[in-house]
Amino acid sequence: MRHVLAILVKFISLLIVLYVFLGLIFDLSFADVLGIAAVLTAVGYVLGDLYLLPRTSNLAATLADFGLAFIIVWFMSRAAADSNDLFTASLICAAAVAIIEYVYHSIVPVNRRTLNKTDETDQNIQSARTLPRALVKFNQRPGHERLQTEASEELFPSINPARSKKRKGSKLHKK
Repeated sequence: MRHVLAILVKFISLLIVLYVFLGLIFDLSFADVLGIAAVLTAVGYVLGDLYLLPRTSNLAATLADFGLAFIIVWFMSRAAADSNDLFTASLICAAAVAIIEYVYHSIVPVNRRTLNKTDETDQNIQSARTLPRALVKFNQRPGHERLQTEASEELFPSINPARSKKRKGSKLHKK
């Protein structure tokens, strides 16, 4: 259900943006805009939201969505219309889609279970909400889990003459 709602929100927002620019300004039919929005939603959700966004930042995923939107809108609008100014239309639409995607990525939660993390790591991320925001964002990226070190005494310490009186019966003191 979570994916259906996310796809629906993405599709409606892309349809509105693409119809304003491609339909009203560049005179593409509603059916063409609907097809472009459907393809852009499907490909963008799988590549951008499910694969790229959990592994990178919002900015990187938005830049990838910009490139993807530009390519898809340009190729599909060239097949649908005979206008010569489709490069500009694709560039404007890609910029508008990138703005929408940036807001969409910040609203829709990222599913971090797609990275096959263990439940313990997910609980550590959830418990990190009390930490400063920059630290939490750093620790939520894959490969940046909280790492800790342990310190202990050496297993075979060098024999100190001052302490050797206490260890005369130990195996290390015998010659």
